[in-house]
Amino acid sequence: RALRPFRQSSPSRHHMVLDVEATIRATAAARQTLPILRPGKERRFSVDLVFDISPSMLVWGDAFAELISVFEHVGAFRDVKQWRLHAGGGTDDIWLADGSGRRWRPSALRADDRRRITLIVTDAVAEHWYAPPLWRHLTEWGMSGTVALLDLLPLKLWNFSGVGPNRIRVRAT
Repeated sequence: RALRPFRQSSPSRHHMVLDVEATIRATAAARQTLPILRPGKERRFSVDLVFDISPSMLVWGDAFAELISVFEHVGAFRDVKQWRLHAGGGTDDIWLADGSGRRWRPSALRADDRRRITLIVTDAVAEHWYAPPLWRHLTEWGMSGTVALLDLLPLKLWNFSGVGPNRIRVRAT
């Protein structure tokens, strides 16, 4: 039920469908076949589900797979992409892996049309959550679309994670 508001459809900019009634009227008036096309409907948003694969998150792997399944089957989004957030030996070495394991730069999650939602599933206790490079990438993603952290720790433990005690709720206008 919580995903129901995302099921909104909007006219597509790229997908055209045959308007049968308008085609019948135009064909009858012109006495030749005149197909009339109109923009089709498509879901407004796409979603990127990003799973932080730090060691403390390994126990949540099956739950993340179920979350992906729910998002894919609910029909609320144009497309659902899954990503794995990796941090190398240093905190500056951050990359993403797609569902097939291919390596991508963090800039792959930037959206041009602002119709992409990025949900990051983490407990934010790994070393890379305490360093500026990851937060710079989150800021870049947030400037091009909606970004949310799904922190798996209970609220009382957030003080001990990279998210910290300051909680901010932001709503788009």
